[in-house]
Amino acid sequence: MEEAHFALTLWLSELRTCEMVAQGTPSRYGGVDQMTESSPEANAIARLIVETPDALAAQGTIEWYPNTWRKWLHDSDKAISAVEAVVAESESAGNHLAIDRDGVRRVASKGDVLSTFIGSQVWGHGTNGNGAWRASVALGLHKPKRGRKTDWDTSVNYLSEALRLCQTEGGVRAYEYMVNEGKLPWLGTAFLTKYLFFVPGTCDPKPLVLDDLVRRVIDEHAGNRLSRRFGWTDYFRDYLRLVDDVVRVVSEEYGRTCSPEDVEVALFRLGKSM
Repeated sequence: MEEAHFALTLWLSELRTCEMVAQGTPSRYGGVDQMTESSPEANAIARLIVETPDALAAQGTIEWYPNTWRKWLHDSDKAISAVEAVVAESESAGNHLAIDRDGVRRVASKGDVLSTFIGSQVWGHGTNGNGAWRASVALGLHKPKRGRKTDWDTSVNYLSEALRLCQTEGGVRAYEYMVNEGKLPWLGTAFLTKYLFFVPGTCDPKPLVLDDLVRRVIDEHAGNRLSRRFGWTDYFRDYLRLVDDVVRVVSEEYGRTCSPEDVEVALFRLGKSM
C-alpha cells in the first residue's frame, strides 16, 4: 500500500509540473503567466506608440489653484498642512502653481499619507474646479447630498491601509482593497490609482494610473484581451500585465527603452487625441 501511495503521489507531482510548464510560470500578479509570444493587442499598441511622435515624451507640469484647495480643506489643519506641502514642491505659473510627477513624488517621499493623497489629487485634477471638493468629500470633510458618506478618521484609516498594502503586497492588492472594503466616496478608479501610483516604496506589481483616456486606447486596441469589467480588480490586473507586455515589445521589437510609466503616459496622450 505504501508503494502504491508513493507512486500515486509521484505521478500527481509530475502531472502538476507538466501543467505548470504548459500553462505558464508563477505570476507576480497571482496565478500564472502564459508562456506565449506577445499578444496581437500588445503588438498593436506598441506599434501605435512608436509611430506616434513624442508619445513617449515626459508629461510635463500640471497647473493648479492652491486657494481652491485651501478653501475646501480648511476644516482640517492636517489637510491644510498637506496642501502646503504640495505648494512647497510646486513652481510658479502666473497666478497659479504647477507641479509634475517628480514634484508629487517628492511630497510622497516624506511618508505622510495625507500629503501623498492630496498631492496625487492636486496633480490629477489640475485646474478642474470640483477636484478639491471631491477630495474633501473623500476625506469626510464635506457630506454629499446623495451617495456614500464617510468621516475623517475612517478615510485616513482606509488611505493608510491602502498605502500599507501597496508597500507590502503590491498595487493589485491595494487596488482590490480600495474598490471594496476601503472604498471612499467620490474616489473612482481614475483617482484612486493616482493615489496608489505615488505611494513610495511599493512592491510588485507596481500600480499605474488608469483613467478614462487610458481606457479609451485599451478598449479600442485591446478590449478582447482585458476583462471588460472596468473598475474591477481583474481589469486593473490585466491592464498592468498588458503594459508590461507592451514595454517588452517596444524594447525588444523596436529598440526603444521605456518603462511601464512611460507606456501609461503614452496611452494617456494617445487617448486625448482619439
